[in-house]
Amino acid sequence: MLERAGPLCRDRATIVVRDIDTNPDWYDAYALEIPVLEIDGTEICRYELDEAALLAALNASAISAIFRSSRISTMASRRWRIVLFRLAAA
Repeated sequence: MLERAGPLCRDRATIVVRDIDTNPDWYDAYALEIPVLEIDGTEICRYELDEAALLAALNASAISAIFRSSRISTMASRRWRIVLFRLAAA
């Protein structure tokens, strides 16, 4: 999933990889669900990358942030935080 999501995000997002076996809470939450992709705490997809959902979430997050901010120029440089929960490679 990471290899396919990276190019879609380009300069719009930073992808943070979280290996669920390093945190018991993450393991309990995602053990049977991985990989799981979230943007700003909202689940976008699990098991397989949903490219359309990821792009829609990035666009929706950007539009929402513009309406919440009076400084549009600040939003142009905003990088969204995407979290990929996965099981560490053996």
